[in-house]
Amino acid sequence: MNTTEHISQQRDRLIELSDKVFSNQEKSRRWLHKPLVVLKGKAPIDMLDTAEGARIVEDLLGRLDEGYFS
Repeated sequence: MNTTEHISQQRDRLIELSDKVFSNQEKSRRWLHKPLVVLKGKAPIDMLDTAEGARIVEDLLGRLDEGYFS
């Protein structure tokens, strides 16, 4: 698997995780495209092009899922 394929699979996996966390695809997509202060004004979807960015978004989704943010 090359880097591009890996990033694409990672991106798809995190979008699915977001759908699960929000239990609603529309809410998930809004969150993914909304610039967030915690991401220094970047939208989560824009962070998914790098391994580091994807890890940050995955961590943030985990915190949301566990109720750390409301």
